[in-house]
Amino acid sequence: MKKTITFILIILFSNILNACSTPEVNPFDLEIDFYNQMKTQLNLTDNDKRALYETMVFYNEKIAFETQNIMIISNETTDNPLDLKLRSSLLTNNLDTNIFRSYEILDINTLGYEQLIDTGGLSGRLSLYMELLDDYNDTYFTSIIELSNPPFKITAEENQVMTSAEATFELPVLLDVSIDLTPETFIGFIDPQINLLEVYEMPYGYFLSSPIMIDNLISGLSIEATIEMILIENFVIYATITSLIDSITIPIDGLIENTESLDVSLAIDFKLDFLYNMAMTKLPSSSDLQNFERVDTFTLPDVTSIFGT
Repeated sequence: MKKTITFILIILFSNILNACSTPEVNPFDLEIDFYNQMKTQLNLTDNDKRALYETMVFYNEKIAFETQNIMIISNETTDNPLDLKLRSSLLTNNLDTNIFRSYEILDINTLGYEQLIDTGGLSGRLSLYMELLDDYNDTYFTSIIELSNPPFKITAEENQVMTSAEATFELPVLLDVSIDLTPETFIGFIDPQINLLEVYEMPYGYFLSSPIMIDNLISGLSIEATIEMILIENFVIYATITSLIDSITIPIDGLIENTESLDVSLAIDFKLDFLYNMAMTKLPSSSDLQNFERVDTFTLPDVTSIFGT
């Protein structure tokens, strides 16, 4: 009870400070491992939680990095002609001091792709791997296609670059499967589940966790997820949404012949991070980008020409 009263007084005092002046919080200057602190759960009422929730704001500097990882894997069913594995990773940089704006990987590995496109009679497993590195002027495309059907395996690779304006309507950009979530969206997810919100006290700040429901994420479907946040003086400096679903049915409206839906496993990891360590990300170097061919139109590598199709 004493800890709860102390917590309420901290919130009230923080609100008074917010009304009088803008708090100066610079987590970049604090040599603290915010991610690995000891956590002590607080036994708060729903009103206590709402008082904390309603005072939360995102740190008044740019988000250092936004990262997204999405994985879709089709589940094994006897009537499923498409074996699909899709991994999409997106890293967006919001710091002017770095040389890139976004870095994206799209990795598609599928068997039964001939059910989707005219392959000229070819069948087997098709792997498409694409990297997109977007600096503030150009977009770099690395694309690799591998076609395998024992005993053969054929690989083709292209490294192309064009201005970011020209790349807007190119295939890798149009294949983007990233999720559009804003900081405000993160906070909005908590309100309906305020009674399920768990609050932990740490040596520096607070850690929040709550189950949430994300509506209409994929083809009108809703998924269950977990949201976590780190607060320093009521500023959210880190937020993540994660979801792992063993089975979800995605309508595909007959995209595959005689198939109206696809049963898949889905994993999502979405982060807004003000403390991201650049050393954690291995990106292509400037010397790696010297080998890219400047083009006007993006083209996929051609693995079918060897068959004359």
